[in-house]
Amino acid sequence: FGRLGVGISRRVGGMTMLHVSGSYRSTDFLTRRTDLNLLVSPAAQDQHGRPIYGPLQKSGELVNVAHPHRRFDDFDRVSALTADGWSRYWGITLGLEREFNGSYAYFANYTYSRTTDNWLGIRSGAPDAQLTPFPEDAADWREGTSDYDLPHRISAGLEIRPQISLSPRITALYSYRSGYPFTPGFREGVDVNGDGSSRNDPAFVDDAIAGVPELISSWDCLSEQRGRFAERNACRQSGVHGLNARVALSISATPRLSAQVYLDAINLLESEVGEPDRALYLINSSGSLVVNQATGTVSLPMVANPHFGEPIARTGAGRMLRIGLQGHH
Repeated sequence: FGRLGVGISRRVGGMTMLHVSGSYRSTDFLTRRTDLNLLVSPAAQDQHGRPIYGPLQKSGELVNVAHPHRRFDDFDRVSALTADGWSRYWGITLGLEREFNGSYAYFANYTYSRTTDNWLGIRSGAPDAQLTPFPEDAADWREGTSDYDLPHRISAGLEIRPQISLSPRITALYSYRSGYPFTPGFREGVDVNGDGSSRNDPAFVDDAIAGVPELISSWDCLSEQRGRFAERNACRQSGVHGLNARVALSISATPRLSAQVYLDAINLLESEVGEPDRALYLINSSGSLVVNQATGTVSLPMVANPHFGEPIARTGAGRMLRIGLQGHH
């Protein structure tokens, strides 16, 4: 584990400070999960060349392994945790801050950062999401953009104190962050590589499938992955904006007793927050698996998912107004 940080602050003008800082973090010996009982080599492949480790069966829009082919049939998944994971983070922050001088003050910060690792599925917390879909890939598909990579973050605040009766204070706080990255793949319950996990299969971006060209035109990340398996966390959700505001008034009942009445407006800017629909493809419920015994190829009936990337379940807090009264002696 290693961490390095450096920062410089300089006054520009009488009441304004400029801040510049950078940080780097390196973490090693993170635990990664491996299935020791998976076949040494795949038993088949799909129409895009994906390795398949067990016979597939289809039920409606679900595809899973009928009975996993294992090195030792008396056992199912045998997990090994190895401390060979790593994470690298670096970021640069620019900040501007103005102290109170009369009736207003403000601050603004912007951070650009990148996080890379080989720590699969860590944000989902599901053990089967940590298994690599390409165990034979020497380039190691797991290495790339982290589940926690948020390149852009902004925060800004403003407070105004007009010099009038009731001593009003008006405060606003704005924030923005990039959306979390995700890997184009399939829905839960679709295990296209037959390794017993429906959480770790990236999609092959095939513009010959009806509806995919329209998705490619809407998502730049798909255009960059055209004609190959999507890289880990190749796509990203929309950014998340936030805006909160407060108006407060001071009331003096006696020289020794005063009160403050305030109105809070929370989430004035509300963004859609929630787990995205990672499925680039849906399994056609009316289609069938086609097995070519001569080549060992299994063709899956797939159709483009028109709701790709949209939130499946929204978890935003919603807009809210809050009125309060606070007394002071």
